[in-house]
Amino acid sequence: MTSRQTSHFLAVLCFIGAAFLGTPLNAQWVQTSGPGGGNVTCFLMSGSTVFAGTVSGGVYTSVNMGSFWTHASVGLTNKWVRALLASGSRLYAGTAGGVFVSTDNGSTWTSLGTTFSDVSSLASTGTALLAGVIGDGVYVSSDSGVSWHQTLSSQSVACLTVNGGNIFAGTRGNGAYLSTDNGGTWNPARAGLTGGGLAINAFMVRGPNLFAATVGGVYVSTNNGTTWTSPGTGLPGVSVTALAQNSLTLFAGTASAGVYLSTDFGSSWAPANNGLRDLHIGCLAWDVTILLAGTVSAGVYMSTDGASNWIYASDGIPNAPASALARSGTTLFSGTSGAGVFTSANDGASWIPSSAGLSDANVRSFAFSGQTVFAGTSSGVFRSTNNGSLWAPANIGMAGSIVYALAQSAGGLFAGVLGGASGAVIFRSTDNGSTWTPASIGLESSVNAYALLVRGSKLFAGTDAGVFVSTDNGAGWTGINTGLGVTPVYALADSGGSIYVGGNSKVFRTTNEGAGWTDVSAGLPGNPVSNLLVVGGNVIAAFNGGGIYCSTGGGPNWRTVNTGLD
Repeated sequence: MTSRQTSHFLAVLCFIGAAFLGTPLNAQWVQTSGPGGGNVTCFLMSGSTVFAGTVSGGVYTSVNMGSFWTHASVGLTNKWVRALLASGSRLYAGTAGGVFVSTDNGSTWTSLGTTFSDVSSLASTGTALLAGVIGDGVYVSSDSGVSWHQTLSSQSVACLTVNGGNIFAGTRGNGAYLSTDNGGTWNPARAGLTGGGLAINAFMVRGPNLFAATVGGVYVSTNNGTTWTSPGTGLPGVSVTALAQNSLTLFAGTASAGVYLSTDFGSSWAPANNGLRDLHIGCLAWDVTILLAGTVSAGVYMSTDGASNWIYASDGIPNAPASALARSGTTLFSGTSGAGVFTSANDGASWIPSSAGLSDANVRSFAFSGQTVFAGTSSGVFRSTNNGSLWAPANIGMAGSIVYALAQSAGGLFAGVLGGASGAVIFRSTDNGSTWTPASIGLESSVNAYALLVRGSKLFAGTDAGVFVSTDNGAGWTGINTGLGVTPVYALADSGGSIYVGGNSKVFRTTNEGAGWTDVSAGLPGNPVSNLLVVGGNVIAAFNGGGIYCSTGGGPNWRTVNTGLD
């Protein structure tokens, strides 16, 4: 446990084990079956090595076709990898933060210092290196990435491919474009692409034919993109995200229905999902006899029999880091750092991705109001009225805020944010998240609000300046830090009789709502506290890099409860 995210994940395990599964707190921990395996976005086959790009973990390599993976991200300062490319002796990684290069087969990476970000795809032809950028067209370099110039600037480019002297760019809504001059100029190549077919996720070249994976299915062109034909039969009507092939079969990965295969060049398709735990496919790759599938939540799966059967092949790729947990009725919600929201209807025995409409995959907090679920993310608040099946932004008044905490009280919905300007670290909504207004008078000394706690008619906030309380629904705040020897305050918990706060190195308790505080940290490791929970008569503290501790008396009598955690 070397990061705050990991500590959050341990707290999630603690919450499930103690509150829902009835596990004694001094027993060995057992991890739930998900969310795990990581969000795998792209593959690259280079010699005997397979490279996998992930949403939040950077690059992993395998020299045994997925039997085991090794982290290969030294120097990769942005670890949301969307594209990988081998060109000569160099490897390139397209990330949410620009393009990186490796000259030692992925052992180390160096940023090319690109002025553009959100790279979706990479391609090379002759001396030209091309980067497709979400919302910003195509950038072309003729000097191995030292300098770049922009082309196709009006388009949001999702994918690139090269077929002889032709370069194709797939866009998010305007179909395909063709360049015959190394990306210098582009012309539309979308006749026959309609509806969802205009949103292209991936290309695949097969002999003289060009296939496109689109939101509207699989399309094929036999004349270099001049015209396209409609999808074949058998696909389930969901977005197709990836394509792969061997000598006899085409494979299509879908956004929510797993893998499909075609033995008649795309005229008809059939499902091929036996053994796949996650049907949300991000990428596919074929090499000689092995087919790999990268999934949104369960890492990599491998098939050695042409997709008839799949086996788990993600050893070495870590789980998606869990950063929030909440329960509504019989449904558990898990928010992750980089993989969105997952839900479980069986107390964590299994999980399903539940992130449709969620444009930010970093989920920090949840709150509930009647049948509405709110998720706090790095890009504001999202709202779902159907138990997480579909999300929509709910940010008017605080768009773009990093929402770290959410709380629902009788006076409205409250959001704690990081980096609030001029003390605006708390926002309030009285219309179910439709609009927000600052509620931070008295919090001018605070820049970040990490935790919120509702106790009767009072609202407590943990910030980088200590603990504050509001008795008027956020209209005004008062510091209650006398005797509190810890800032920032990262966590708050209520046992009924006491309130507990956790900060950089200590846990404090108040029995009079902040009029006075008692240090109950004796026996704790001195690491930053990432989470506090009260379960029955037990107070549980999770530490960044320091494990999990439990006290049955509210401190300071703590004991470790880490058996089975790694």
